[in-house]
Amino acid sequence: MNQPDPNRTPDPEGSAPVRSSASSALRALAAPGAFAGADSAGVFHHLVELFEQVVREGKNHLGPIKGYASLIQDDNEYGSNARRWADKIVRSVEDMERYLARLAILRVEGAGHPSVTSWAEMFAAVIDWCRPLVRGVPRIEVHNEATGQFVQRHGLLKRSLFQIVRNAIEASGARKTVALRVDEGRVAAPGGSLREFTVTVHDDGHGIEPAHAELVWAPFFSTRQQHMGLGLPYVAVVAPAIGMDVDIESQTGKGTTVSLILREQGGQT
Repeated sequence: MNQPDPNRTPDPEGSAPVRSSASSALRALAAPGAFAGADSAGVFHHLVELFEQVVREGKNHLGPIKGYASLIQDDNEYGSNARRWADKIVRSVEDMERYLARLAILRVEGAGHPSVTSWAEMFAAVIDWCRPLVRGVPRIEVHNEATGQFVQRHGLLKRSLFQIVRNAIEASGARKTVALRVDEGRVAAPGGSLREFTVTVHDDGHGIEPAHAELVWAPFFSTRQQHMGLGLPYVAVVAPAIGMDVDIESQTGKGTTVSLILREQGGQT
């Protein structure tokens, strides 16, 4: 990702570009509460447990609420106002059930072991995941400059990429373009070299407001209604578990580019 030019005059259509990284977000996340003193693997497992608990407890509480509201809906002894409020309760519970279903995508049984995958398979699976979750899917361009297969913890990588691509699709809208690109290089390593991949996800949406540059990594922060704000915090915690750096560059009025840099796991060549 290119560094912003300090001599460049900000575009009149938007603010100056802003940058944010997952590594700084992880340090902030690991500071308070149960995460204090935990390494990246520890923070990851804490977050997985949190997701599991939210899904489990959410389902346990939403079922009875919806059941009681349905009884009011069906009982003529209650007035029209009560039944109208019951309708709203049921709709709200159904919204929460959908949120929990989306949250369940983040549930991971563990970091897993490295396995063989390819970027073509990865991009295809992520796009398929995204289509049912967003309306008016924009045009998606895929540029794959990486060759063959590679070794990674593909389950964690796929879930992380899903969060980023979904955000890009939702930010762009139906008439714009989301561009996915992967480039391949090599970096020196003891005993040989490793393949290094740079993945970029670009959207033509509104962009991130400068005041929100760091907040986007905060759990439960979202500028959109009916969003949980857990996607990028998940990415920030998973990133060190798979040896991935994540950076965001955005400019209001111009869009956002998320860059992922990671190396193949499983040995040198």
